[in-house]
Amino acid sequence: HIEADLERTFPEDRRFDGIRQTSLRTVLTDVSRLGEAGYVQGMNEIAAALLLHLPPDEATHVMLKLLYSPKYSLIQVMSTDPQRLTTHFDAFLGRHLPLLSAHLTSHHVSAVYFIDWFSTLFLHVAPLDEALLILDAFIKEGWVAVYKTALCIMRTLEPKLLKMRDTSGCILVIRSFRSDPSLGRTDWKRGTAKKALKTPLGFSDALWHSTLTADSSFPKLGGSKEAMSQINESPESV
Repeated sequence: HIEADLERTFPEDRRFDGIRQTSLRTVLTDVSRLGEAGYVQGMNEIAAALLLHLPPDEATHVMLKLLYSPKYSLIQVMSTDPQRLTTHFDAFLGRHLPLLSAHLTSHHVSAVYFIDWFSTLFLHVAPLDEALLILDAFIKEGWVAVYKTALCIMRTLEPKLLKMRDTSGCILVIRSFRSDPSLGRTDWKRGTAKKALKTPLGFSDALWHSTLTADSSFPKLGGSKEAMSQINESPESV
């Protein structure tokens, strides 16, 4: 699985050269060896994004924390328990876009149909520079940043979705929203990530705060090497 995914990881991005591809193999091999779930598809894109900023050993450490730390638990969305997050997001959508939520529910469309937004932190659908902003915010804020971004996308798609009259039409609209240079797709407008991450949501009740807010002490990906080294000097068990 690792070897097959190496060739499919950001093939259009010149920054991801042969050297980084070799580093990616090292990181994914180490993560699969050290983590209890082994290798799961989707890890490659997140690890590759980390390698644009970090050396392989630090990228491995951060990747393990994102996957297995209780306050991130990305591995649950990737493999073991995605339903917990999708159920939360469906309820979240009902709070913020009730008309759209009711429409999707009537057509039996849930967040399960766009789970790749969450499992790859939008690296699968957004331009890389935009997705890196979301990854930064995820490290800082936790799942709140991901929900903000998903809500912004759903708000953008709402007029189209409300016109759909069946399940397949709704799913097609959602799954078609992506940036794909190889297909000339530009659905994801530049600035979407910044706009989404500035959205005030007002997470005040204990349920949403406890389930969506991550450890604010975890440093920003785009920060200095000194900040990243602080993690490696006192790594938490994962």
